[in-house]
Amino acid sequence: PWPFVYVNFMDGVDLETGRPSYNIETIEFTSAEDRANYTTGQDIFSDELRADPDFTGTEVYVCPFIQARNWQNETYSDQTGLYYVSTTNACGGLRAVEGEYVAGEGYVLQAFNPLGPIYGPFGLDGEPTTVMGQLQALDPIAGEARWTVDFGDTGGGVLSPGNNVPVFSTAGGLVFQGGNHDGAMHAYNAETGESVWSFPTGSNYNQSAISYMHDGKQYIAIIASGSNTGQVNANDGAADADRYRRAGSTLYVFALPDAVAGGM
Repeated sequence: PWPFVYVNFMDGVDLETGRPSYNIETIEFTSAEDRANYTTGQDIFSDELRADPDFTGTEVYVCPFIQARNWQNETYSDQTGLYYVSTTNACGGLRAVEGEYVAGEGYVLQAFNPLGPIYGPFGLDGEPTTVMGQLQALDPIAGEARWTVDFGDTGGGVLSPGNNVPVFSTAGGLVFQGGNHDGAMHAYNAETGESVWSFPTGSNYNQSAISYMHDGKQYIAIIASGSNTGQVNANDGAADADRYRRAGSTLYVFALPDAVAGGM
């Protein structure tokens, strides 16, 4: 439960010293023989993994590989007493690789692939993980998550592990966040997390929305920007959100209905 998450690289803590006890089965080794010297030798690799021409037997899988928040801003609502945070969750894989040191060149004898078709997002059982990025509404008094919204499917059944988009809330009971997984701006009910509105912009988001008043009307503005979005699909493609992804930056301004306006 929040604020702690499950990890598979530790199996305990020495209460006298505070030093962790590591699960050696999840440690990366330099060769299959090296792994066998220190572990039970249990075969944890599926036939699909062994069929990979790059398979070495040194592969290790960590879940979560990354579980945290980044520098993007959160938001607190004194109406709900909740703290709204975007989080990143991902399982990942590592493998040791051979190489020789060459002066002036990179020297990392390790391959990392958290999102590839074989090394993630899959668990040790070879099944896809359900780990993904989330928008979380945290209760700082109770120390628990009141509600969460999964960041969703990026297409093809691959879950989006990263939610690094800033969050913005209003006194009118709304939480706004751009969705890098679907290229749309979203509004949520601040109390329940229910999605109440979305608008496809076709871009990623790297900044928070802002709010301002003009002539007694409240507006929400955000810059949708993301040159790394996918290309627009052909006209005969499926009529879904992926058809509207595009590069570039655009300022969008939305007027709030009077029923939820009047609060900054």
